Amino acid sequence: MTYYKENDVLVQCDECVIHILRKLQEKEPFEIKNLRTTEEENKKHLLEFIIRTLYRLKEHEKAPNSSRISVTNDLLDHGQFTKEEIDNRFEECSHESVYYSDEFFEEHPDIDLEQIIKADIECLGDFSSEEYPLPLEKKYSFPFSGCDLTIAFDLCPFDVEIISCPDCGMEVTNTPDNVDWFSQDLICPYCLPKRENEFDTRGHLISGNPKHHGSWKTQHPEFEYMGTDYFCILHPNCKESKRADGKGVMLVSGVWTDSTERQRDRVVLSLECRDCGAKNALKPFIRDSKIPLLNIHKAEIIKFIEKGEYEKLEFKPFLTVPPEGYELDSNQKYKIAKSIAGFMNSEGGHLLIGVSNSGDVLGLENEYSNRESRLNRDDFNLKLTHILERYVPTEILNEYLVITYHEILGKDICCIEVKRSEEPFVLKNGQFFIRFFASTPALSEAQKSEYIKIHWGSVE
Repeated sequence: MTYYKENDVLVQCDECVIHILRKLQEKEPFEIKNLRTTEEENKKHLLEFIIRTLYRLKEHEKAPNSSRISVTNDLLDHGQFTKEEIDNRFEECSHESVYYSDEFFEEHPDIDLEQIIKADIECLGDFSSEEYPLPLEKKYSFPFSGCDLTIAFDLCPFDVEIISCPDCGMEVTNTPDNVDWFSQDLICPYCLPKRENEFDTRGHLISGNPKHHGSWKTQHPEFEYMGTDYFCILHPNCKESKRADGKGVMLVSGVWTDSTERQRDRVVLSLECRDCGAKNALKPFIRDSKIPLLNIHKAEIIKFIEKGEYEKLEFKPFLTVPPEGYELDSNQKYKIAKSIAGFMNSEGGHLLIGVSNSGDVLGLENEYSNRESRLNRDDFNLKLTHILERYVPTEILNEYLVITYHEILGKDICCIEVKRSEEPFVLKNGQFFIRFFASTPALSEAQKSEYIKIHWGSVE
């Protein structure tokens, strides 16, 4: 992933990461900018930013300590910073946690899920208590640093576009930090909190994608009239309306389609007020009320990938055909099925196929028989459904799963949205899985009974 623009809005960019990696590889020194009071503070600030960037590229959620060692070795090989400086930055950003990683469980095989549940109940979830019976794991959380800091450190290779806000005059950079993830509009961060409602366009700089679905909330659209081939929708509480009733006329500004469960396409209308420019989208009238409305779209998928794996999100690089650099795994199909079971027995979640564990968009092209045909999505969907039916009953698939496809950075990925089950769910082979942080462990019969008591209040 490098950078990605949508209608001139820079939605996603990793150029600073590539710039840092290039400097490390070529052993080119980082320039220390005068941002703080002393040169020592500036150097510490720069090092913390570099460590944060490198640490996020590792599998830090699954292996925090190994990731720290790997980052330290990379920086020592570069040569600009000492081990003491690197260790100090890690220690200042460390904290203790009971949200154990896979690495911690490997180092402490004597700790199991039953002990954790028991400890949480005894200490009422307060792991900071001195009476907490289990050891704590050291993890690392670095302060957020956005594009403005990247530019200040001279680590952004782009000549970043700067736009003046038409409402407050503030200079706004065309960077992902200033993108509204729901509309993909470039907005002014100063004006955004001052908006009165969803129709307020204050601080709007560049239009991105129209909203995937409208959210009218308390301001319901009003149909003034409707004929056999036309309709008129009014915008309530329009501040620029010339009408006596104070309502604006909403015109169709765009038409697009999306996909819902089982690849059913649907037409969505983008609306814009003729008088004040307020934008929204009209949900279509659908015949089957059971068809779920798609609640994620391209911008949110990108945000998912950026966030990384956690208890409600998992990545899988492939289904049956591994991309370049990956080996064929005969258990891959079962791993996908057990992840779905784990989400169902926990709080639900999303499984993305075509994305690496570290968040690289790999795509599904290796799964496609004909890379030029869009019908490959249908073929893949059929293959995926047949595989899942080996482990999950068809009626469960239809009720709890929504399968959609999205083109991200020019590559297809598959998103499986999994809803929380209303009762304990067991795979056809009899195994019971849960989602535990970023892993999906199988429970023993004793652990299963205890877990069901806590989450459903009864035993099977």
